[in-house]
Amino acid sequence: PLLRLLKSAWPFREVTELRPVLICLLKRLGDNTPVEMLRKLGAKKGDGLKELKHADLISQLGPHMQRLVWEADWDHQASTTDGNNRSEEEITLRGSTILADFI
Repeated sequence: PLLRLLKSAWPFREVTELRPVLICLLKRLGDNTPVEMLRKLGAKKGDGLKELKHADLISQLGPHMQRLVWEADWDHQASTTDGNNRSEEEITLRGSTILADFI
């Protein structure tokens, strides 16, 4: 039931009055938050930009959920490197991951 509610609440993330519902759901799900949702939270505003689309949401989640978002982004970057000709530096702390941007 929580996953369905999360899916239903996501389109309303910009509605100020409903944002606490989304934050509460994400905190409640914790480690059970789908990786797809964690990657949506970690999406950047554009290619080459370091600014996150949903930085305001991430800042309200607390350190544990923030870590999950960073890990999902890191794993996604590492998995896309396997099939592409990206340099190893792009997935290090000097690369294009959220964690690298944060540090």
